[in-house]
Order: sequence, then structure tokens, then C-alpha cells
Amino acid sequence: MTTPSSRTRTRARRVATPLAGLLALGAATALAEPPPAGNLVANPSFERDPSADWSGFRSTFSQLPLAPGEAPDGSSAVQVVAGPTADGLEGYSIDDAVSSGGTSVPAGTQFVASAWIRAQSAQSIGKLGKVWVRERNADGDLIARLEGEVVLTGAFQQVTTPVFTSQRAGSQVDVYVSQIPALPGDAFAADLVTLSRNAPPAGVISASDTSPKVGATVTFGSAQVTDPEGGAVASRAWDTAGTGAFADGTGPSVTRRFDRVGTYVIRLRSSDAAGATSVLSRTIIVSTDGLTESPPPSGGPAVRPSLARWKVGTSRARVTTARFRLNTAVRLSTVLERKRVGRAGYQRVRATKITRVAAGNRRLTLGRKLTAGRYRVRLVLRPASGTPRTVVKGFVIRAR
Repeated sequence: MTTPSSRTRTRARRVATPLAGLLALGAATALAEPPPAGNLVANPSFERDPSADWSGFRSTFSQLPLAPGEAPDGSSAVQVVAGPTADGLEGYSIDDAVSSGGTSVPAGTQFVASAWIRAQSAQSIGKLGKVWVRERNADGDLIARLEGEVVLTGAFQQVTTPVFTSQRAGSQVDVYVSQIPALPGDAFAADLVTLSRNAPPAGVISASDTSPKVGATVTFGSAQVTDPEGGAVASRAWDTAGTGAFADGTGPSVTRRFDRVGTYVIRLRSSDAAGATSVLSRTIIVSTDGLTESPPPSGGPAVRPSLARWKVGTSRARVTTARFRLNTAVRLSTVLERKRVGRAGYQRVRATKITRVAAGNRRLTLGRKLTAGRYRVRLVLRPASGTPRTVVKGFVIRAR
């Protein structure tokens, strides 16, 4: 018996239409949307001779010119006629002659296939028309396959597979359209066959605090997680407890309070409308003092340190301090300079050694009993990973 992995393909040859009077089948056609930009199939609408791009399994096939508006796409379809070995197990089909999905596909690559199909003989009505995504090894042996199906009528209907995920690295992935079960003389017509890679949502999980201390509550968000094809993220599920159950929330963001020192992994499972699914993660390190910076999120860049809400004030005791908000834990050093009077440039007043500073609202002593004048402070911010950043802030001390 012939198996799907050893199916013998035959090239196209001209055949007569087995059904005279196609309109007797009620072949009203719903026009298709334009084929997807990422369609990997060559000659998907059979607008040219299909023999160069397609092959048959237990079948013969030919280009089928159609009346204006009858074809889902273009002006032609393909007519596929069951040969004498067509049976109830594998039926008969038309296959892409070259593996449209690629001949060395990475494991985990996701695909979706679709086709428009109708019965082309009276005895095919009521049988199943199918479109398949198939994965095979380099020798052509079947690894896995997945189909979408529809009951054939005299009208074109679109059929789409669920998301198929390749299982082995280096495999080949192709698409084919079939009728099952089948008898010799059965026939179907197909048009606009597509095979597209369906990338799952991608991006990074954001965190409101990347160096939390014990007792802190952190908000994790998915605003930077999007569908690469431009669609919507259809569903989300969070695992903040580390159980793998993804039962800690389904919204765009979640919060978690950390009551113990340790390293925690936050996970987000998200899917697009077609079902392509990804799991993103982010590691958070919780310390007693909030001085330990967590690593950057999976798939994201290192956090670039920055200051916000910068304010300088002098107390009655003439202690000058700066208040600011730091977005990430850093090692911080400063140089305080005063503008020269009557000359260009600045003169160094004092410098501080490198010290670790946690993210959040911070206060920094700039000096005591500073004389009136214009000052600037140069802050060097060194994150746990990434490039150091120098920030210069100016302020004025007025005479009392």
C-alpha cells in the first residue's frame, strides 16, 4: 500500500472536464481576499501552466479556465481528476512540486495553509476536500502533518488548517490539496493555495521595578508584545507564581508582591488570532536593599539608565541635595564643579567614589555650605549590563 511518505507524484497532463454543465452544481463563488504577502506557494492561483510548479498523487491535473468572477483569484483554477489507484484512505491530491515551506526548516517554525476548493464531478459532492501542511525529513519520510477540511459542494469554499508547528530541525515542509475518500473518476477544482509562516507574538515583558527589594510590588506589562504580522494579540495568560499553570491573570498587565529574597521568573503566554503561541519570560532578582539589578528581559535590550524628576534644594543648614528618580539600579559616581568667575570653564569642587544605588526615588548630597554661583554635577551611571551613561545637570546657588 502506498503511504504518504512514499507517494509517487505525476506531472500534469491535459484532461477533459468530467462534469459537463458545472452550473448544475450551483457553483456560485465568494471572491477571495488577496493572497497574503507572505504566501510561499509558487503559481498559487494556477494562472500559468501548473505542470512546472505542481505534481499529482494518484491523479492527473490541468489548468481550468473559468468565467469572469467565477475563480476566487484570477481567471483560472486547477482541475484534479482521480486516477485508477485513488482510494478511501489517502484519496488523491495535487502537491507543490518543490517544498514551499522550505527544505531546511528550523524546529518550532509555525505555518498555516489554505485553499479554495469545490467538487468538479457529481460523485465528489459530499466527500471531504482537504488542505494539508506536511513535514518530512530529507529522505521524504513523513514526520507530521495537519489538515483542514470541508464537505465538497459545487461552489468554491475556503478551507484553512490550524497552526502547524514543525517538529524537527532541517526538515522540509510542503502543502497539498486532496479529496478523501475517493473513487477513480472523482474530480475537484482548487484555487488560491497558500502556505504562510505564522510567527507567534514577540517582544519583551516590561517591569515597573527591575531591582526590587523585599516587600516591593512590581507591575509586569505586555505593551511591547505584538504580533509580527500586524494582527492583534488575541489572548494572554500570566504565570507569576512559577507553577507553570499560567493562571495568574489574562490582562495586559499583572502585579506581584515579593516577600522574600530570591530569583523569580515571570512568564507570559500569548497567542495570535490564528493560534500561534509563544511563551516569553523575564527574570527578577529580589534583594534586601534593592541594589541588585535584574538581567534584561528575554529578547530585549539591556536597560539604559536614566534620571527623572530632578530637583535641587538647599536646607537651612546649607546642605544642598538633589532628588531624582532612577529607572534602574546602578553604580554611581559624581563630580561637582562650579563655574569660574570672570573666566571660562568650571572648577572642580568635590567628587564622590562609586557606590551602588537602587532604582526608585533617590536623594544625593551635593555639598555643604556651597558659595553662591552656578554649578553643574556630572553623574556617571553604570548599569549591571550595557554601556555606562554620563548625565550632566546644572543648578544655581543663590546668595543668602
